[in-house]
Amino acid sequence: MVAVADPHQDGLVEAMKRLKAARGFKDYRRMLAEVKPEFVSVCPRHADQHAEMVVAAIKAGVKGVYVEKPFCRTPAEADRILAACAEHGAKVAVAHRNPYQPVMGIIEKLLADGELGKLLEIRGRGKGDRRGGAEDLWVLGSHVLNLMHRFGGDPVTCSAVMLQDGKRVTAEHVREGGEGLGPLAGNELHARYLMAKGVIA
Repeated sequence: MVAVADPHQDGLVEAMKRLKAARGFKDYRRMLAEVKPEFVSVCPRHADQHAEMVVAAIKAGVKGVYVEKPFCRTPAEADRILAACAEHGAKVAVAHRNPYQPVMGIIEKLLADGELGKLLEIRGRGKGDRRGGAEDLWVLGSHVLNLMHRFGGDPVTCSAVMLQDGKRVTAEHVREGGEGLGPLAGNELHARYLMAKGVIA
């Protein structure tokens, strides 16, 4: 670990100690300019900071960016990041570590060999904490959806319902989400997919 950036002094001191980083910066732009890293990890909890940080890193010459999920908030932000990658020859990886767990390959082999029988259904749940519904989907749902896709294939159809306190969501339920997620609604979300491999998820 060459350097770490955190605008909060306490967080910076703690991160430098935990990561054994030689240098610390309150401004990530200064870190990029002075350290000139080849690889960075962009990991603030607040999703509204990701796109700006990733693009700044790429424009500063970083060739590899590992970014915490949610990757970004909108397709426009994603397009901006991908355009910067194409222009500067950089690559971005989203923090989806589950596909690389050795057990995933074992599960796939057991399914392919028929050792577990035919996969009929995949059930996924969020943490079920205070962030339920749309916020939980944004923050952690990508892990669940990623594994559904891995074992079920592409989604073919989807039906879903979003609820707020047991009632269907309306425009009046929209609120500003935590952690810079933007507008959200619903504290309960249910979806059913038919996947390409014939699995219901």
